[in-house]
This record gives sequence, C-alpha cells and structure tokens, in this order.
Amino acid sequence: MFLKYAILFCVVLLFVDSNAFVKREVKTPPPDPIDSLKKNVDALTGCIDQSLAKMASEINLEKHLQPVIHVIGDHLNRVSKAFEDLTAPISNPAPAAD
Repeated sequence: MFLKYAILFCVVLLFVDSNAFVKREVKTPPPDPIDSLKKNVDALTGCIDQSLAKMASEINLEKHLQPVIHVIGDHLNRVSKAFEDLTAPISNPAPAAD
C-alpha cells in the first residue's frame, strides 16, 4: 500500500516539477509593418466591395431611377425643341397693310 502512495506521489511530483521549469522563449523577428498594412488594406477593400455589392443588390433600379429618367427626358425634349426652332428656315414676314 505504501508503495502505491509513493509511486503516486512521485508521479504527481514529476508533473508539478515539469511545470516549474522556465521555458526559453524563442524571439521571432518583428512582423513587417508594410505586410500587415497590405493585409489590412486588402481586408478593407474586400469589406467595401461586399458592402457595395449588397447595397447594389438591394436597389430597385426602375423605382429609384424613374425620377432621374423623367428629368433627363424632359431636358432632351427641351433641347430638341430649341434645336428645331433655331434651325427652322426663316420665313419672310407678311407686308404690313397700309
């Protein structure tokens, strides 16, 4: 019985002592700030692309662009009417009756 406790005590002592040793930390060179900046910029670009794609998929073009299309159409009609008026042949005015 004493032998079992002695073995158990030795095993526990080995586990406790193995954690007591100081482990040597291997120094790694500091990360390159340019690489981390590139990674962050790439991540930001991807996030912006996804956000814009999501916003574009949610827009109903026909509904949202209808007022813009109407305004453009009105302006084109005005420009074409002004062009027709400016390029129309000049007619001689009727002589005034005295």
